[in-house]
Amino acid sequence: MSDPSTVDRYADAIAQAMPPLTAKQLDLVLAAYRAMLAGKPAEIAAVAAAAGWDAGDAANQLADWPGVYLDEASQVVGFWGLTVEPISTHLVTTEAGNSWAWCALDPLFILPLLGERGTVAARSGVTDTPVELDVAPDRTSSLPAGGDVYLSFLIPSGPFTSDVRLTFCDYVLYFDGKPAADRWTNEHAGTTALPLDVAAAIGRAMAERLRQASSSQAA
Repeated sequence: MSDPSTVDRYADAIAQAMPPLTAKQLDLVLAAYRAMLAGKPAEIAAVAAAAGWDAGDAANQLADWPGVYLDEASQVVGFWGLTVEPISTHLVTTEAGNSWAWCALDPLFILPLLGERGTVAARSGVTDTPVELDVAPDRTSSLPAGGDVYLSFLIPSGPFTSDVRLTFCDYVLYFDGKPAADRWTNEHAGTTALPLDVAAAIGRAMAERLRQASSSQAA
């Protein structure tokens, strides 16, 4: 079972590192995530329309947020942990298409936030062994069932910035078992190894915190 104190500690720290959101801003976040899951560059106007935003206002908001990437045509190609470009080994597959996650935690948070189900295909740190997951809004399991998957974790040192992939994402990886995870975390100060069920509970708790926080913020 997940340790509530561990789940709360990590979920709170990561949620606090993210920009505060109003309910309206959360609508834009959800629309951007859904666009990235489709695996194709997204027109800002299309993301805005899906979120019920004015296109100009959406463009300005996306420009203000760190961790938003546009291509030469000013289309969204990366947003807060998801990208349409194969920059990592974390392949996320849903009914919408294929996308890639910046770190091991992202699918465990984003898919529950969207109420989506998908699979994750990755490589283990240290051993490079394939790691596969089935991620649903209410649970996450390894494929095949019973696999001993761990994640490395890092408490953010402050708010996420444009360097989030270097300062956080590169330290949150999948591992095929505790020995590989312990070996890696022992060599990277500040990181710790957590089993998949705890990591998945953190992801779901983050999604719930984001929904609750946005509902309490003024528009």
